[in-house]
Amino acid sequence: MNIKFYSKFIIFLLFLNLNADNKQSPFSKIEISSDKATVCKNQNNKNIFNFTYQENVLVKFADGSSAKADELEIKLNTGKNKNKNKNKNIVNEKLENLTIIEEITFNKHVLVQNENKTVTADIAQIYPKTKICKFSGNVQINQTKVNPKDLPISTKCDNATLDLVTEKIILSGNKDNPINTTISLEGYPELMNPIKIKK
Repeated sequence: MNIKFYSKFIIFLLFLNLNADNKQSPFSKIEISSDKATVCKNQNNKNIFNFTYQENVLVKFADGSSAKADELEIKLNTGKNKNKNKNKNIVNEKLENLTIIEEITFNKHVLVQNENKTVTADIAQIYPKTKICKFSGNVQINQTKVNPKDLPISTKCDNATLDLVTEKIILSGNKDNPINTTISLEGYPELMNPIKIKK
């Protein structure tokens, strides 16, 4: 059936907080809207469900960040949760053991926004349990100046891996398409003054 429908789903899930200072995990609440959506059970594993959202995909995370793409795929593993629910001391268990989202994949025309930072790419893959996000294909990372200490910067590369906990980014390019970074010093006159060398 090729019936176009509007879907809006709010998924409430428990996850380990990303940082020790109890900042809200972006995965504690995920709101997804799209024009089409399908859900199917994996034929080889009855505990795995694949959610696919297509056309005008918009995702809003609990920390205020958002993502857009042509297509979104979410892989859920409900089997990880069954044994834990039988445990009366579940409150004392680490929340990371309850993670049922294994992978979130955005495909085509990906745009991720978080405050004054944006990332565009062909593909973005998020692994909630390890808190790793991988971008690939025509990756461009931009930061605009909003606060006085913000440094406007733009980077283009083939691939980027972001650790959501440490915020460390690893970029990669190649001989034909090297990493290209532009840093704008406008608004930082102290950095543009010539260095005085004592004689």
